[in-house]
Amino acid sequence: MKPNRTLPEPLHCVLLLALAVGAGCGSDEPALEVGNVAFQENDLLGLSEDRVRDLAALTAFTLAVARDEVDVLGEPLKDRWREERRVERLRDELRLEAAGVDREVLEAHYDQNPELELVVRHILFMADRDLPDDAREPARREAEEALERARSGEAFPELAAELSEEPGAAEREGLLTPGRRDTWVTEFWETASALDEGEISEVVDTPFGFHVLRLEERRTVPFEAARPTVASEVAAELPDDPVWDRWTDEARRELEVDPSALVRWRDGAAEEDEALVRWSEGSVTVGELDRRMVSLPASDGRRVERMDDSELEEWMVEEALHFRAAHEAREKEVELPSTLDDELEQEWRQRVGPWLHFMELADGLPEADVAERARELLGATGQNVDIARRELREHRPLLLAYERVRWPEDPGDSGDGG
Repeated sequence: MKPNRTLPEPLHCVLLLALAVGAGCGSDEPALEVGNVAFQENDLLGLSEDRVRDLAALTAFTLAVARDEVDVLGEPLKDRWREERRVERLRDELRLEAAGVDREVLEAHYDQNPELELVVRHILFMADRDLPDDAREPARREAEEALERARSGEAFPELAAELSEEPGAAEREGLLTPGRRDTWVTEFWETASALDEGEISEVVDTPFGFHVLRLEERRTVPFEAARPTVASEVAAELPDDPVWDRWTDEARRELEVDPSALVRWRDGAAEEDEALVRWSEGSVTVGELDRRMVSLPASDGRRVERMDDSELEEWMVEEALHFRAAHEAREKEVELPSTLDDELEQEWRQRVGPWLHFMELADGLPEADVAERARELLGATGQNVDIARRELREHRPLLLAYERVRWPEDPGDSGDGG
């Protein structure tokens, strides 16, 4: 991930887009550049500012595919998910501490409720649940045909490599990272956990499409590896306790917002290392908030843009509480599940997989074809590509942060993300 100075989208885009749409008169310079991918003025004719932003975002996504860096593209979002889990774990530990729950209690709970880890291969035929039934039916039929072939004796790994539409399935022969409860969608987990080792499932309908599963291995997770999950389960069973509210109230009183720095941040005039909020043991800098904003939906950035100064300060306090809690969790060395990185990677792949499939990018493409493919995707029609494009639009800040987006009028040293 490039350390570019990236403001909330669309705050950093409006002026540059106005320049871009009117740029290039009598000039050979590109009217829009995304990394090393350039568009001339003629490529942007007739496009509104919002459509130019869409083109830039589609180009960034397609460029990440061409470079085989889709996992890199998702790093800011995975970082946010990780921090949110860290805060959740702090809340659990505070509740356990207040209730006097010790290791012995947790171990006793785990003995009665051991956690399973499953190793599964699957074949996936993608069909988003937002599509009508008749549009999903061909994927269902393909899954039923795959099931018939698997049960007739064809090697499941080879079938998965040949048929599965999940990105990377051919190389992995359909093998997934070992999963635990809540790391897979409910329908998938319930089906997999009901199988005997070596057994093949019926066709399973999930939000991603239609699957055929084979359970490779079932194993019990050792207590030490499962402790963070056990702690969360036990904390959820405790009577209501205002310990988290007390912690939040105390933390909020410690926060000191710098209103002028916050306004400069919103206006794109603050330095990356400038502190927006301080407390006795830490702070939130412009760079840290920018990175969080990149991971949030584009609608959040638009909402921030519309806030007056008072609303902006109230919003910043709530955001700072998140940073304050994550800081506290690190100080207390709160444990995260050992499988968390794999879970987050899998969650990102599940999110991005339909985009790749519906935009016909699952097999990659040469980097030289990125500009042409991005323009095609901008104008493509059909339910599948509409769904992918709509979801990508909400992730536009993430996409525009992947690679520098630049117009000729851009000063060249601002590090602006788009």
